[in-house]
Parts: sequence; structure tokens; C-alpha cells
Amino acid sequence: MKKLLTVLLVSMFVMVSIPVFGGGEKPQSVFYSLDVNKDGKVVKEELLVLYPDKAIAETKLTIFDKNGDGYIVIEEFVEVYGKK
Repeated sequence: MKKLLTVLLVSMFVMVSIPVFGGGEKPQSVFYSLDVNKDGKVVKEELLVLYPDKAIAETKLTIFDKNGDGYIVIEEFVEVYGKK
């Protein structure tokens, strides 16, 4: 049951995320789509939903986590996302 719930959650997140990363979205909207549990932080586990490859998820976390505290807050995300 837990595995089924995880698969459904991941599938739902991917379906919701695809249009968000299609371009033209505000960085805040992208951040909120990544923040699966809506706690105001994006952690590695949330990045793994979108990037199942652990190395890619860790790289993204390193790039966006400007202060190195282990999670991304919206200010960090907007700062980096705006430079792309």
C-alpha cells in the first residue's frame, strides 16, 4: 500500500511539473511545485521526485542551496533560477 501511494504521488507530481517547466513560468511558481509538502523548503527527497538520479538531485541541491544548510528556500531558488 505504501509503495502504491508513493508511485501515485510521484506520478501526480511529474504530471503537474511538466507544464511548469515548459517555460515562461515565474520562479516562485516553479519553487512551489517542487515544494511537495508545502513547508517552504525544497529538500533532496523532493528533488528526487523530479530527478530520480541521486547525483542529479544532489547537484541541483548544491546549485540552489546557496547557504549550504541542506535545503532550498524560495529566496535562494529565485536568485539562482533568475540567472539561467
